[in-house]
Amino acid sequence: MAGIFEVYRPIEPATGNPGLVTRLVRMVQKAWARPADAGGTTEAGTSATASPAVEQFELWNLRHERRAIIADLRRLYDEDPRFARAVRKLAREAVRKGFRVTIAETPDQQALAQRNGRALAVLERTIAECGLTPSRLRSWALTLPLEGDLFIQRVAVGNRVVDAKRMPSASMERMTDSQDRFFDVNRAFAQIDLQANADIAQFALWQIQHERWSHLDGDRYGRSEYLQLRRPARNLQLLEQAQVIRRIARAALRLLHRVGSKDKPGLGRDVEDYKALNSLAGQGGGLDPTVALRDYFGNGLTDVVPIPGDPNVHEIADLEYFRDSFASGTGAPKAMLGWADRDINRDILKDQIEQWLKEVQDLTDALKNVVRGILDLALLLEGIDPATVPYDLVFSQNSTETPTDRQNRVAQALQAGLIPLRVAVGAISEDYDFDDIDSVLSELQAERDEKHARALALLHQTGIKRPDGDASEVREHPSTVAAKGKESSRAKPSATPR
Repeated sequence: MAGIFEVYRPIEPATGNPGLVTRLVRMVQKAWARPADAGGTTEAGTSATASPAVEQFELWNLRHERRAIIADLRRLYDEDPRFARAVRKLAREAVRKGFRVTIAETPDQQALAQRNGRALAVLERTIAECGLTPSRLRSWALTLPLEGDLFIQRVAVGNRVVDAKRMPSASMERMTDSQDRFFDVNRAFAQIDLQANADIAQFALWQIQHERWSHLDGDRYGRSEYLQLRRPARNLQLLEQAQVIRRIARAALRLLHRVGSKDKPGLGRDVEDYKALNSLAGQGGGLDPTVALRDYFGNGLTDVVPIPGDPNVHEIADLEYFRDSFASGTGAPKAMLGWADRDINRDILKDQIEQWLKEVQDLTDALKNVVRGILDLALLLEGIDPATVPYDLVFSQNSTETPTDRQNRVAQALQAGLIPLRVAVGAISEDYDFDDIDSVLSELQAERDEKHARALALLHQTGIKRPDGDASEVREHPSTVAAKGKESSRAKPSATPR
């Protein structure tokens, strides 16, 4: 037995006098149970199974059913370009150009500033060593909604997290009880060789970051975003193949060769001679649709009558119905998948895109939880409590807003004093490919200092006092001195007595 079956314990009946073995098992369960209040809790029953009597059988089914579902969706992703496009587009929009780490400004306290600076250095080092690039995040964003689960192994060396590896969902098992609580935090996850039914490796709780998509409380695993799409996809593929066969078999033009006439019909020997003469042998008396049209020759007793193909072969209303059902299961608007309707309304399309972007935001939030789990572990290994570090992961904002509209909105908010300069630069960083916001802010500050220096130099040349009223070092312009002299001579009182 491997995986969860090594630690599986059936639920004990609530009635009857427990024996020695049962009491021992309960003692161990009590030692592994999560802490409770001194007065105990009222928790009872199970949340992961409706019948504890067949729970072990359900675990076997769950193991192989998850594997079959993941294999089915993987095959669909590899074979159907429309489905692959929808999955990739969701992942690409959720990640875009990746994320950046920001730490909220703290009061002027040297201890807090040093701690945040040290934490920021740890975060940036972990991001670089684990390779949390947009391409790797897109791989995770593609896997999570497709397979329903994302298992990330956090690899540590000493007090540093040096890598984050995606583990195959089909072989990973969550070793929890019927309430989805871990039996042992040191053996929280296991990787199973499904062919040999043996453990490949076991992992402690801190080693695996498990993110579940469309998760129902109490279940061990998540659900694929496209779980219900498998049947419409199979129906659509079957109908498309049928349409191809229909066009090959019924759309081509056929020719009826008449050998002889009504008064003197051709014999079987005459028909065979005619077929051999015109290279029609082996065609069953019909025209092979894969052979180009040719001319035929007869002796006056033959007649070739064309038989048109199926006149309704262009009708695909049933195909469009299954196509629409398939497109609705992907969650993306049809126009984004290359199916542009003739009567599409731009306002309706905009509303559909906005609804789709909400699903994109859910995927972005899930990725943020995964990355935060990796970075929190890196801080803990360095002796820093993540709860005391006010850092945030900022992904690109998903919206139908154009870059021009976004820049105007940010400029108005900045001018009104509603947002600081750092937030404004971060909001438009993707439009201008700002990788490092701090360097951009430093350049802006340098430009402001340069403009201020030029303004002071101009003040010195013109003799205008600075706003603070300090003119001790302001040198007056010669024309200003001459004008002041004339005014003083006019205003000078006369020395002649009255």
